[in-house]
Amino acid sequence: MGWSNIYDQILGVMYQSFGFVMGVPTVMLVLFVLSSAFMMMAWYGHLRLKHIPLWQAIGLSWFIAFLQFALHIPANRIGYSSLSLAELKLIQEAVALIAFIGFTVFYLKEKIKPREWLGFVFVFIAVILIFYEI
Repeated sequence: MGWSNIYDQILGVMYQSFGFVMGVPTVMLVLFVLSSAFMMMAWYGHLRLKHIPLWQAIGLSWFIAFLQFALHIPANRIGYSSLSLAELKLIQEAVALIAFIGFTVFYLKEKIKPREWLGFVFVFIAVILIFYEI
């Protein structure tokens, strides 16, 4: 049995075990949260590591991004089994945005400006709107 089969079986068990939250597969949400944490570290974590050479920052970011993809791609496959692509994308963006806010405030120690909060609110409004029939 190859690694991909083992990986698929683990995801299948997780998918069947966790169920749904408000019509969204719970395991997909968990994978998106974990994926977003890795994504923030891959894209922005090096900003606090200015003492390392750029080539090392790139290598480290690529390694972390690989881990992010290993979580994100199964989340997309699981989510797409019950959601439209637009719903899937907006949920992922909302989760990534929450991770970005936490990363910015707690890791980079930056304050978020009022106009930035307003922009974030519009993204969350988009998430809400995509799930409502008009």
